[in-house]
Amino acid sequence: MNISAEPPEPLTDERTAALAKALGNQKRLGIVRYLSQCRPHIANEIVEEMGLAQSTISEHIRELREAGIVIKVDDPPRVWYCVNRRVLAQLSIGIAELPRAFDEV
Repeated sequence: MNISAEPPEPLTDERTAALAKALGNQKRLGIVRYLSQCRPHIANEIVEEMGLAQSTISEHIRELREAGIVIKVDDPPRVWYCVNRRVLAQLSIGIAELPRAFDEV
C-alpha cells in the first residue's frame, strides 16, 4: 500500500486557523491521536476505538481530510485512513514560531 499526500499548503494565518479549527474538537483530536499509531486504520476500527456512531466518525474524518490532517488511502475493498504527519509537523513549527511574530512588531 502506497501512502502519499499532496505537499502541504504554505502555512498562512488562514491555513493555521483552518488546521486549528479541525483539531479544535475533542473527538477529532482523539481520532488524530488514534490514527497517529504506526499503521493506517479502517473506519470500523476508528468507530470501535472512539465509541461513536459510524455517521459521526465519517463527519469528523471528512473535516480532518478537508483540512489535510488525515489522508484517505483506497485499497479495494477497504479504505484506510492515516495521519498526514507533514501537515502536523508544519502546524507544530508554525505554532512554535508564533511568539517570534511579536518580536518583530
